[in-house]
Amino acid sequence: MTRPYFRRRPPTWFSAKVDPPPADGLRVLGCIGRGRHYTVFEAIHQNGRWLTPDGREVEPEYWMHRPEPPKWNALKDRIEAELGIKPGAIEAYRNGRKADIARKVFCWMAYMRHGQHLIDIARACQRHHTTILHHIRHVEQHFDAFAALIDRVQAAMEADANSQ
Repeated sequence: MTRPYFRRRPPTWFSAKVDPPPADGLRVLGCIGRGRHYTVFEAIHQNGRWLTPDGREVEPEYWMHRPEPPKWNALKDRIEAELGIKPGAIEAYRNGRKADIARKVFCWMAYMRHGQHLIDIARACQRHHTTILHHIRHVEQHFDAFAALIDRVQAAMEADANSQ
C-alpha cells in the first residue's frame, strides 16, 4: 500500500506565502484554468517576484491557491426557486426528477461558470466527486435541454448582484 504524498496537510513549501521567502532562481511549474481550458507555465522566483521566462510577473495567489467558493446557498436557492422545489432538495439523498435536474444544473454552473473544484462541489451537494463529474458530463451532452434553465438562473443571479 502506498502512502499519500501529503499526509494531513501540505508542507510549507507548497504555499506561496512562506517564511523565509523562496530563494532566487527557484523554478515552479504552474497551471491556470479549469476543466479542458488550462495553460501550463513556468515561473521563476527573482528579487521577491514570480516571473515567467519571458519576463511577465505572475501573482502566486492566483495559481497556487484554490479560488474562494461562491455563496453556495444563493445559487442553490435560486435554482430551487426556478424549478419550484423545496429548499434543501439539492443536498437531499432522494427527491425526484426535479431535484436531480436542479443538482445537475448546480454542479455544471459551479464548475463551468464559477471554476470550482469537483471536491468542493461534491461537499456542497453531499455527493462523491465522480457523481459530480457525471452530472457535468450529462449537462454538456444534453445542453439544449438545460440551456433555458441555466440562462434563467444566470439572469436572476446577475439581477440579484446588480440590486445589491
